[in-house]
Amino acid sequence: MLMDDAKGSIAISYRASYDSNGHEVVNLVEIDVLAFDFIVDTVEPFCPVEDFALPIITVPKRIIIEEEVEKKPIRIFLVGDIMLDRGVRYSVKNNAGGNYEFLFSELDWLKEADIVFGNLEGPASDKGRDLGNLYSFRMEPKVLDVLVDYGFNVLSVANNHAGDWGREAFIDTLERLDDKGIIYPGGGKNYDLARQVQIIEIEDIKFGWLGFSDVGPNWLRATENSSGILLASDPNFTNIIEQASKESDFLFVSFHFGDEYQTSANQRQRFLVEQAFSAGAQVVVGHHPHVVQEIIWQDNQLIAYSLGNFIFDQYFSKETMSSIVLELLILDGEIIEITEHYLKQNKEYRAEKIGQERIFSLSNRDISDSITNKWPRNILSLQSFSSLLSLWPFLAFIIVQ
Repeated sequence: MLMDDAKGSIAISYRASYDSNGHEVVNLVEIDVLAFDFIVDTVEPFCPVEDFALPIITVPKRIIIEEEVEKKPIRIFLVGDIMLDRGVRYSVKNNAGGNYEFLFSELDWLKEADIVFGNLEGPASDKGRDLGNLYSFRMEPKVLDVLVDYGFNVLSVANNHAGDWGREAFIDTLERLDDKGIIYPGGGKNYDLARQVQIIEIEDIKFGWLGFSDVGPNWLRATENSSGILLASDPNFTNIIEQASKESDFLFVSFHFGDEYQTSANQRQRFLVEQAFSAGAQVVVGHHPHVVQEIIWQDNQLIAYSLGNFIFDQYFSKETMSSIVLELLILDGEIIEITEHYLKQNKEYRAEKIGQERIFSLSNRDISDSITNKWPRNILSLQSFSSLLSLWPFLAFIIVQ
């Protein structure tokens, strides 16, 4: 039968039978909900009671079925190089009494993310010895507490400064990251652990993370019996990514690669990215050049060749004091929106977002098959302005929607 009221309707079907004592038994067969949030006092049989001598079925006075809530996208932030030693440490000591939150005071919005990723440019440890590199970094262990407070839960350790204070400091860093609940693609206490994809699962989606360094140090290569990092020259490079893709629903691959201070990716970078995509990566994010390089969306794959210096004491140019935080919104395992947040560091190395953001909506794939951006972005060229005008019909359609 069908019951209706002002708030909804319900269809109930059933059949009658008798137990061994001859008592009537009503078996509920099916309830078909046709609308939400309704009230039912009693439900009567399809036919008059006297025909079948069936009892009246009494159901709860109020049945509430909640309407499905619209799914909330998963938010992921990707940042560039994080180096909180040397001039940055000096600034924090002199301007904030050693409190590293001073550097992040304008970045509370990072806490809104489900995942925040960055490249940890060197060990965070109080152990080891300085190996005497031209530039040698070792951050205070307490920087990890601040990174956790601001949402960081993925930090790549595959970079050329990972071994600046030796293997002891490197291992100590891994242990401290474990204690903080931060996963660290690109490194491990042996080769099997270093090559194993790191997983963060959110809403039944497994986000996988791998990291490779293409700029060494080669002596810190992880082996069967020793800790270290994963190198892009690894003979199993493709197989590692393919296996990670099988174990993940959405795979990120991080590379430490490219030429320092160059605003365009080189051929080696492009080759490695092509290999990573072919092996199953959805997003590739790079660092090491210390300046922003191309960001390209194509064929449902995203590459950010370099996001620049998130926090780093390279004060000698505007480009090295600027960076992008790339925000991804992911729904049902698909990227639906990309946002570029433009950051700069002040003379104290405090990062802050400058006034301009450019947002790309990927819900309509016809808008842009490829986006390529270069720093600086605060001035649009005539060519860029003309391109925006040509997109106006599509942009207007999105605004209306």
